[in-house]
This record gives sequence, structure tokens and C-alpha cells, in this order.
Amino acid sequence: MVLVYLQCLVGALVRHTGVGMACGLDLIGCADLGAPQAPEQWLHMAHRWLAYFSAAVIVGVAIWGILSLGHLGQNDAPGLKRRLVVQLTLAATALLVVGQIGIGFLSITSFINAHVVTAHLAIAALIFGSLVFAILALGRLGDALEIHTAEAAPAIG
Repeated sequence: MVLVYLQCLVGALVRHTGVGMACGLDLIGCADLGAPQAPEQWLHMAHRWLAYFSAAVIVGVAIWGILSLGHLGQNDAPGLKRRLVVQLTLAATALLVVGQIGIGFLSITSFINAHVVTAHLAIAALIFGSLVFAILALGRLGDALEIHTAEAAPAIG
């Protein structure tokens, strides 16, 4: 979640300093130079590099979370429901992240079209919100699993 927040801050800096087109239409490198040369280009590329890193982390954690939650709360109806909600939220977040990179590229190729940039910001807010929701839901899932485990455990003494 911290990565997403940091990425939003860097994106806002890119937007409000007007460096969204500092690397031109080059979607891989920067202005056909490969590496950025000017400070504006470094800021723009920092936003892209952080996006790639954040995407890898979020998609990786989402996959890990979906798979690891598959073994929890299977016999408990409330736990099963909460687990499914968290798994669907993680899957949706991973899809949003992949879409966000596509919308980011579209922002560049549309020459910073206001509608596309607004969609880019809206998806960033959805990603952040879905991560907050997943964390809160995981807390409730953990509480449900602890209660279920405590009830199932035999009394000692």
C-alpha cells in the first residue's frame, strides 16, 4: 500500500510539473535516448520505473494471497465468505494494476488527453482503495479464524 501511495505522489508530481511528455512517445526508454538526460526526464522515468516495480509487487502479492488463502476457513461459512471476498479483491486489484499501466501508456500516446489522465487517476484511487479494503478484510478474516480455532480447540485443564 505504501508503494501505491508513493506512486500516486510521484504521479502527481509528474502531472503538476508538466513533465508527462518529457520522454516523448517513447514507451520503453526516454526520447529515443534510452536513459533520461534532463531532470524532467528523470522524474518522468522514475514514475514509470516505480510503476513497473509496484505492479510486479502487487501482482505477485495478489497471486500469493489468492493461493495461500485457498487453504483457510474452508469448513467455516463466514470464514469462507470473507476469504472469497479477499481473494476476489486481490484478483481485481491485480487486474486494475495491469490496466493502469495500459492507461498510463495511453496517457502518453494521447498526448496527455484530460479524459485519459483522469481515468489514470481514478484507477490509481481504485487500486489504493482496494488494497485498503483487502487489508481490512484480512484483519476480519484473521479474527474469524482465531475464533473458529479457539472454539474447535479442546479445553486444557
